[in-house]
Amino acid sequence: MALIQQAKIIDVPVPLGVVLDPVLASDVSVGYHWNVTAGDAAAYYHLEMAQFGWRLVDQFTGPEELLVFEKPYRSVAISIRPGQQ
Repeated sequence: MALIQQAKIIDVPVPLGVVLDPVLASDVSVGYHWNVTAGDAAAYYHLEMAQFGWRLVDQFTGPEELLVFEKPYRSVAISIRPGQQ
């Protein structure tokens, strides 16, 4: 089943060096911990998602940052949450 899940998100970049969190994973989501600032994470996704052909359609900033990208017939939301210190 992991190969099928990987194929579903093959065009959504995942940074090197992240620690996957199985508690945050489901059939339609992946969660991980990454030791960077929220601003650096958002900058990474702005750049990398465009290179994978995604178009930013909305962005919300508050206690967490939410980036919404689209491709024809598909969309993805990326939630950037501050880590626990």
